[in-house]
Amino acid sequence: MVYLFDLDGTIIDSQIGITRGLAYAIEKMKLPKLPQERLIEFIGPSFVEIFPLAFGLDFNDTKKMIAYYREYYSKKGKDECVLYDGMYELLKDLNSEGHHLYMATAKPENLAREISESLDIYKFFKGLVGATEDESRHKKEDVIEELIRRHGPLEKAYMIGDRASDLIAAKKKKMGSIGVLYGFAKDGELERENPDYICKDVPSLRKLLLEKL
Repeated sequence: MVYLFDLDGTIIDSQIGITRGLAYAIEKMKLPKLPQERLIEFIGPSFVEIFPLAFGLDFNDTKKMIAYYREYYSKKGKDECVLYDGMYELLKDLNSEGHHLYMATAKPENLAREISESLDIYKFFKGLVGATEDESRHKKEDVIEELIRRHGPLEKAYMIGDRASDLIAAKKKKMGSIGVLYGFAKDGELERENPDYICKDVPSLRKLLLEKL
C-alpha cells in the first residue's frame, strides 16, 4: 500500500513552534494580537492563502509576513516540535512491512526534511515533497502532483492528514483519504469532507493501516 503523510498535526505536534512564529510575525507586522486558539487555526493550510483572508494583506505584505514567520521558525520553531506518541513505531513498522511511505506537506521542503532528519524518521520515507521557498508550490494538491511527477503513478494510495485541505487534495487526485482527529482541525472539519476513514488517535491509525487496509 502507498501512504502519503502530512507532517504538522499528523506526524508531529508542532503547535508551540508554529504559534510562536505566528505571534512573532504578527508583532513585526504591527497587527492586532490573536489568542492561542485562533493561532492554532492557521496550522495546516498555506499561509499564502490564509494570511490575506485573515489579515487583509496584499501580496507584498503577505510575503513579508511569511518571511517574518520563517525568520522565527528557522531559528527556534523547528526545534519546538515533537513526534506524536507511537508515531515513530508506526512509521517504522509500516516501512518494515513493505508499505511505501511518502510525505506531502505545505511546509517548505528543505525545512520539512531537516525536521524529519532531526527526529530520525526521514529514513522511513521513499520521498518527501513540500512547498517551494518562493511559494510557487504551496497548495496540497500541487504538492501531491509534484510527488507523482518525481516518483511516478501512486497506485492504491491514501492521503493521511489532519486538515480539510489534505482530504480535498486527495479527492482531486483520486486517492483514498484518511483524516486524523488528534491534529489541528476544527470540530466537524474533517467529517464534512467525508473521508474514507477517520482515526481519533495514533493507536486507531495504526490499527487501520497495519490490520485493516
